[in-house]
Amino acid sequence: MAKEVFQNIDLVRHIYSFGDPSHREFTYHLKWDLKPWPDLFLNRYMDRQQISGDYGYSIQEYLYEYSTKQILKMLRTYRRCFCCQRHNTEKQILDNKYPFIPPPMVFENRLSNCSCSCRKLSRIFMRHLMELGMD
Repeated sequence: MAKEVFQNIDLVRHIYSFGDPSHREFTYHLKWDLKPWPDLFLNRYMDRQQISGDYGYSIQEYLYEYSTKQILKMLRTYRRCFCCQRHNTEKQILDNKYPFIPPPMVFENRLSNCSCSCRKLSRIFMRHLMELGMD
């Protein structure tokens, strides 16, 4: 098998390209590009409240400003958040347009005072999508 791989010059070129400095720089920046950033959504929501002066404006109402496609993208992004054990237990995801609670996933720390809002926002997004008739 290894002989077949190394006889294919395109595969060899591809394998050795991973040592290229531009590839290392690209993968370094991926950690920021793929980070979930749930607090960014909450900051935008609070800014919207402050600008409008309507502090009774709920997150559910704010979600109507987003398309279903945008909400699904945020939901997929929050699925990649591995902040702590508590937030990675019973975090809902969509599987073929149906809510699904996967088994516990990996997590980065065991802190009990984690302030990440990934799971809470995931649940709010799922509730909103079900109200829109995603089922």
